[in-house]
Amino acid sequence: MQRCPRPGCDRTFNNSRALSSHLSNRYSGDCNAWFLHTSCLQSPPSNERLSDSPQRSTVQDDLPGALSDGSSSLSFESSPYLSRIPRRRGWEERRVRFVEEPVFIDEVPHQPRQSSPPSPLSATPPSPPLSNADLPETPSEQREPLPKRVEHPTAGHCFGYGPTILDQFLTDDRFRKERKGNLFYPFSCEADAEVGFWLMKTGMSLKYIDEFLRLRYVQDRPLSFTSSAQLVDRIELLPKPPSWQCCEVTVEGGRTSKPIKFYHRDGFDCFCFMFGNPIYNGYISLTPYKEYEDDQQNGETLGLVMLASDEAQLTKHYGDKYTYGIYLSCGNISKEIRSSFSAKCWMKIGEIPVVKFEEKECQKLLEARLAHKCLDIVTDRLKKHSHRPAYVPDPAGRIRLLRTILCSHLGDNVEQRRLACVPENSSPVSLAEYRQLGRSTASPPRTAAHTLRRIREFVRQIGDRGNDLPFVKALASRLKLNGVLEPFWRDWKFACPSIFLTPDALHQWHKFFMDHVMEWARHLLSDYEVDKRISVLQKRIGFRAFPTGFTRFTQHTGREERDLQRSFVGIIAGHPKISENVMRAFRGLLDYIYIAQYESQSTETLKLLRRSLRQFHRNKGYLARTGIRDGSRQNGRFKIPKLETFHHTPRIIAQVGSAPQFSTDHSEHLHITNAKEPYKMTNHRDHEEQICRILDRRERVFLFELLAVVWATVIAMATMTSLGSIDPERPTPSHLPSPAKNLFDQFNLNKSNVVLRNSTTAFSLTARIAFRKKSITQASEIFHLPGLRAALLKHYAKQYSNELPFSVIDCWIKVTVQLHTQQNSNAIAVPYTVAAVPSNESMPFGLCNFVLVKHPPGVLYRGIQSGHYIAQLRMVFRPYCYGNGKASNNEVLAYVEPLKPAPGTISLQTDGHYDHVPDDNIEMFRLVRDLNPDLSRRGKIIKLVDIWRPIDIIPKFGQECPMEWTRDTAVELASEFYVNSFADKETFQSVY
Repeated sequence: MQRCPRPGCDRTFNNSRALSSHLSNRYSGDCNAWFLHTSCLQSPPSNERLSDSPQRSTVQDDLPGALSDGSSSLSFESSPYLSRIPRRRGWEERRVRFVEEPVFIDEVPHQPRQSSPPSPLSATPPSPPLSNADLPETPSEQREPLPKRVEHPTAGHCFGYGPTILDQFLTDDRFRKERKGNLFYPFSCEADAEVGFWLMKTGMSLKYIDEFLRLRYVQDRPLSFTSSAQLVDRIELLPKPPSWQCCEVTVEGGRTSKPIKFYHRDGFDCFCFMFGNPIYNGYISLTPYKEYEDDQQNGETLGLVMLASDEAQLTKHYGDKYTYGIYLSCGNISKEIRSSFSAKCWMKIGEIPVVKFEEKECQKLLEARLAHKCLDIVTDRLKKHSHRPAYVPDPAGRIRLLRTILCSHLGDNVEQRRLACVPENSSPVSLAEYRQLGRSTASPPRTAAHTLRRIREFVRQIGDRGNDLPFVKALASRLKLNGVLEPFWRDWKFACPSIFLTPDALHQWHKFFMDHVMEWARHLLSDYEVDKRISVLQKRIGFRAFPTGFTRFTQHTGREERDLQRSFVGIIAGHPKISENVMRAFRGLLDYIYIAQYESQSTETLKLLRRSLRQFHRNKGYLARTGIRDGSRQNGRFKIPKLETFHHTPRIIAQVGSAPQFSTDHSEHLHITNAKEPYKMTNHRDHEEQICRILDRRERVFLFELLAVVWATVIAMATMTSLGSIDPERPTPSHLPSPAKNLFDQFNLNKSNVVLRNSTTAFSLTARIAFRKKSITQASEIFHLPGLRAALLKHYAKQYSNELPFSVIDCWIKVTVQLHTQQNSNAIAVPYTVAAVPSNESMPFGLCNFVLVKHPPGVLYRGIQSGHYIAQLRMVFRPYCYGNGKASNNEVLAYVEPLKPAPGTISLQTDGHYDHVPDDNIEMFRLVRDLNPDLSRRGKIIKLVDIWRPIDIIPKFGQECPMEWTRDTAVELASEFYVNSFADKETFQSVY
């Protein structure tokens, strides 16, 4: 008999093999953790990454389900937390660049770490590490050298190998024998399972599923289930995700007509389920850098917990049913994957009851206490493991010593105040109260220590009057609290509301713009003038237009709010009530909103962010004098809680990472898929339990489909080994978002399309040509270009011979343009579509968008971005040669009508060159048409590859918009234009 060597364990075993199995089993709890820890101490892990060597350590050999091949660890790319942890001694910060979280430059040479091979289930392989050599020079500017990243030398170690969550499902599957003959058991075959899964995922209620199964067509083709009850029974036999639980919750001082039931899952189990999911292999980061904790154990991995909670209405027009969901995600997963809704990187872990208390005058106080009580239950083990790390397998099966850190809690302003335990009209992230709102200087952060200190004083003053809710409410208001006695984050190590309450782009920026900035503009210009100006803007394919205005609508979506920001500065310019200082105030706020949305932040961009906010505060007095804040309560001041958070956004970005990943767009969408749609499938009575059951079944289906892919892969590999081939036509379900269309990829493109590239831009022309084999005279008439032949002769230097090497051309009416993103030359931006549509009955001037073109040599001034000019794209064509019957060898050309700097916008610089400079107040480039001596528009022929990027042009309106202007005629009738730098985020970074 052999006894377990762990102190405190009295278990005995018959032989050494049974003892080894006990110690290496992850479910042995403390014994397994002790065994892994002592094995690591006896053979400490090297600071170097694990190699692909077939040799394995003793720990790895003893662990069940060990992988047959070693693989290297993952490099750190997207960990959006860590800056609050005290820095390790001896590390010096020199210059900071924030990608998704802070990194810093050091003189130590960067040692690239080999990343693990991507999972076979991955949609695309992970991007290689960036280097200065990988960054091509673009026409926009010389790119800033990428920082050298120094990773923590003792963090993110592997403590052996163990089963992944899929391996565990396979090991614990009680139907392994049945699935050897039928992979899709308990269904009869793959087609039978496919029908069942489809019925579960479509959102049909059980009643309609029964009606579907009773159809004669379905009964003639019998399935293994004949009713919804049998289908549910089969779904319940599939491998299950973390299970749902139910417990009764009581709120101190609150009474309800029936017990409060809280449906939830264990937060730590859900986090481990997501952290160890193999589909995220290659897209998860495990090694921190920049700032470290002094008492951090060697080899620790920080598990970045992201929470989201929000309340939403389930019923429309009738009823008062609400949902209050809690969602969890893993911040270690790559931001690009996590931000995609189809990747299922968010999991619902709780449904906070929405109840009506008998103490109606204290409803909000009791609701806040109930919310914190439920969050305390669901995050209990997450908080415990923030103090005591646990051994958890990662997506590749490597055992990691995981410490769970609260990285971010997503919520709107109401939710953030509830989480921070502060009352209305107070800032959740700073000590600013109502009287301090709107100041030009930031208030101190509202730290956890400060809030807990006030709560302790609150509890002391309450004494034995805890059940006297009116007294408690009045006392909480006096102490600037919301009445919560035990915040859920009170015992979560490193958790601080001033940090984990991250900026919310949807409510704090976009809704702020609509509720305040746009309302101020409407007050100054009038609704009619705003609608008229925005309705005459030129249409751009892929962008929202407002042909009838927008002021008549009372509600707007977040997408509409973003679209209105694109043209806001341009449409208010020139109005007599918009003075230079008022314009600077508006421009400062718009600059702030756009800069804050950068996917990558640096110390320089954060300086720009603060400077934009200072510009608004310097000029807000001029804005107040216009009368927009003349209410009795406003009194000319800007006491807006959302505006106060603007001061703290740079600080939070520097500590937790770039802001777009923390927008509540995620929680708003999760309400639809995890609450509103399942609610329609219930009988609307006690819907919380039914919603949890529906979500459980959906996750079982998703998990089984993933397991089926793994099983099918194993079978296919065995078949390939025995027969030498596998079926290439068999479709593989995708569990990750599909890669974006990449015109720079030479291998995965439609071969029939015409694709051209230069160093920065890729162009795609459809195989279907709009006007095929047209003579130059015909093309000139179709596109209304009388100077086409003369421009062609000049381009080919045939002015004297008056003969061209061709007489027929093919013409397109649009071209797709794609660029790399401004902040990451390895990332691909969403393609643009640029139109060059000739005139027709509905559009008398056609639809011809504008582009930014490379300047020819010999220009007397430096244009936009030191060498570019704006031109209107009128035609895209390719000469057609009869010699070989093919036109593919001829270059694609474009006919453009250039615009030139407006009078007074060319300035002599200190270096002796002339530059095209933007107008001071609006900070936009102003242009006019480039005309010939006879006042006709000058046209020229350029190579299509000379175009850098599409650009948006807004006509200069003046005091009022001319009545004759429409969306189709405004840019043709206007005499002056502004280059719209707010057209999209990429354009803003290019021409800002």
